[in-house]
Amino acid sequence: MEKQSWGQKLWHRFESAHTAYWLTELFFAALAAWKSRHLMPSAINPADYWLPIAVFFGVLLIFSAGVQIVKWVIRWGHPPSLRITAHSGKDATIEIQHSGAPIVWEARMRIIRTPKDEPNPDSVLRQCNLRKDGNAARSLLLKDQESANIVLAIIELGHPLSRSPQGWLAVIHADNEHQGTRVPPCLVVELILETKPRREKYSIRKCFLISREENLVECSEVACDSTP
Repeated sequence: MEKQSWGQKLWHRFESAHTAYWLTELFFAALAAWKSRHLMPSAINPADYWLPIAVFFGVLLIFSAGVQIVKWVIRWGHPPSLRITAHSGKDATIEIQHSGAPIVWEARMRIIRTPKDEPNPDSVLRQCNLRKDGNAARSLLLKDQESANIVLAIIELGHPLSRSPQGWLAVIHADNEHQGTRVPPCLVVELILETKPRREKYSIRKCFLISREENLVECSEVACDSTP
């Protein structure tokens, strides 16, 4: 299980705050209604009993609605967007820099094209880890101008006495980070970045050509219909 940062935990709780308030209101309203029928003395004015309860739940309702309105206004004035940069080196890395209101991002990747004589070793869309400040997570809260990295491919070295001592190119995702999927030395991958909760208008689709050049991994953005 990936370790979540305190910011992620706080944001997830903030996102679900309105749900918790609604559930709390429904529970206590039902409990109060049941008690009022079975326990309320006839000498007590019902208005005296219900008024404090109505005020209490009214405040909760107003607070919950206010939270949602503030979040909507912030996102409307500062819609989230990403600047995406491909990096080559010892691995193929994608850097994302967030702009706008704070929001949680997720990334998924799949192999969409290999050389003609090579079968696709993994065409399934798989979730990637986003890395920031030395931590890796499937979902990551980013504030304005904060950045995170996504490692798409690495060179895995073989044993000196094996048939492939120079190693091979391997793509990695959240489920196979410790042992990547071996792939041809040249391929095109598709990367999909989405917000959580998912909003179609913020979704981003990019494709990258990844190839091995001796001990380096080259990574560059290409059209999604391009051929490696």
